[in-house]
Amino acid sequence: TPELVLLRSQTTVADRQIEVDRARLLPSFSLGYFNQSLIGIYNVGGQDVYYGGGKRFQGFIAGIAVPLFTGPLRARVTAARLGEQLSQAQLRLNERNLSGERDQLLLRIRQAESSLTYYEQTGLPTARLLVEKGGLAFRAGEIGYLDYFQALSGAYQTRIGYLDALNQYNQAVINLEQLLGLP
Repeated sequence: TPELVLLRSQTTVADRQIEVDRARLLPSFSLGYFNQSLIGIYNVGGQDVYYGGGKRFQGFIAGIAVPLFTGPLRARVTAARLGEQLSQAQLRLNERNLSGERDQLLLRIRQAESSLTYYEQTGLPTARLLVEKGGLAFRAGEIGYLDYFQALSGAYQTRIGYLDALNQYNQAVINLEQLLGLP
């Protein structure tokens, strides 16, 4: 799901922040080379010397930078570690919650499928039979209006139960697809 992707990326960012902050604790080295021309008259050892464009001065520069005050940097590393732990805990919690929701939805789908199977194999055929036989018996005068009404009412209640089970099944499938991020 998009939420899990976000939490995973936050965990990765927190991990990279630890690496960056640790690197700041290490000494850094620099090495450089320069090549330049000085044009004009310069006083060198008490004498004026003219330097033209053809005279080049070159040199190398080497340096090392050692962090002197490491307390704040170490605190940043500690804070970054705590941030990473928090991100990981949120990710695990969210994964568990989503897994629980998924399991509940799968259970609801199985229950609705079971209900639908009952209605399709037993309930609806019985309701149709009740309506048919009740109508024949009523027209033949074998049962009264109240008995016929009760037969129709039972048949329609069965159909309503089937439609309710079908709705529950469809809603559970839609919720599962949303949870899984399916289109």
